[in-house]
Amino acid sequence: TLTFRVTDNGTPPLSATNSLVVTVNDVNSPPILAPLPRLATVPGGLVLFTASAVDNDVPTQGIAYSLDPGAPLGAAITPITGLFSWTVPTDQPMGTYAITVRATDTGTPPLADSQTVLIDIIAPLTVNGMSLAPNGDVIFQWQSLLDRVYRIQSTETLTPVIWTNQPPDIIGTGAPLSITNPPGPGPQRFYRLIQVVP
Repeated sequence: TLTFRVTDNGTPPLSATNSLVVTVNDVNSPPILAPLPRLATVPGGLVLFTASAVDNDVPTQGIAYSLDPGAPLGAAITPITGLFSWTVPTDQPMGTYAITVRATDTGTPPLADSQTVLIDIIAPLTVNGMSLAPNGDVIFQWQSLLDRVYRIQSTETLTPVIWTNQPPDIIGTGAPLSITNPPGPGPQRFYRLIQVVP
């Protein structure tokens, strides 16, 4: 409350007062949704992540999570916790799917922030085989996808497992690929093939 007083310069000086009530309304600020990482899976796979947003208003407001129109069939997010889940159909076409997650506060008016997550649906890796060259080198063969990046790793033991990269990474051509690797120092060596998420 603000009180104003006006006084004249007469004899005697006289005055009058008046009061004004000023109401300060809170200006709602939108929530801030954290960036979402790029993810990848295969047809039939499960995608899980939790969206997280903060609200800097005082007092803190509630936040509800939702998916914008255009999300794939079966994709869902829990409004309260932000837990996203999508069980990818086994017949889902390969490709990159953009899903927009929205966080909306309970202010007046309600405000929102959004982030888009990219989910790559990729083909399962297919190893065509392994063989030994006459000099003892290991020949590792697999079916590649065009422009996908592949990494070969090896370990001399499974207890404990210590994977070592066998550089360089290889870019797929859409045709079968192979690498030749010299034998390890021990009596055995284990290999694995990784398709690197772009």
